[in-house]
Amino acid sequence: MSWGRIGAAWGIAGVVLLLGSAVARLTPFAVDAVRAGLTPGQWVAFVASVAFFAYTNGYRVFQRQWSPRIVARAARPVRWAGADCRRAW
Repeated sequence: MSWGRIGAAWGIAGVVLLLGSAVARLTPFAVDAVRAGLTPGQWVAFVASVAFFAYTNGYRVFQRQWSPRIVARAARPVRWAGADCRRAW
């Protein structure tokens, strides 16, 4: 395994851990709110906000913009590791 692949794996693992940490910290709040019971108006607001954020942040930003950029940045060290670095100097 080359240093470029190790660097790419390190970067991807960091992003996965960062996202997993956010999910682990925020899930108890959502579960507590649902278990405590919501009024019909609160359910409508809850479902509407989840749908809105799932589309805007989940699909438009995360899937179409952020994830491809992370993959491209993770692939860059792999390409650099395969290049002859002595030619740059």
